[in-house]
Amino acid sequence: MSVKLTYLLDGGHTIAVEVPDVKACFAAVSHCQEVFSPDACGHCDAKFGTGKATVRYKHRTTKENHKFYELVCSKCGWEMGLGQKKEGGALFPRGEWKEPYHHDKFDKPPNPEPDDSDLPF
Repeated sequence: MSVKLTYLLDGGHTIAVEVPDVKACFAAVSHCQEVFSPDACGHCDAKFGTGKATVRYKHRTTKENHKFYELVCSKCGWEMGLGQKKEGGALFPRGEWKEPYHHDKFDKPPNPEPDDSDLPF
């Protein structure tokens, strides 16, 4: 038996799956809900899908061809990284929302305070 399903996820995403049986269909929908339909931001508690905040999907590839996948809150900018299974490469939420990493915050020395002691006024 083959199962075809088109399913509307929270947030307006539609998925279409074609799988060998109902169990595989259930697993596919469950996986997509887990990755694409988080309820709220873990930092600011913004409820996604309410019009006040949305979740954005971020993908980046490093020079060494490492791929990173993240969910980003549109309200506060915090991110939740998605892990990748070694077998099959399926994505899964890591479960922690974190402050976004800014390369310049760590790569550059802080700006020194201006020295105005030699000014005449």
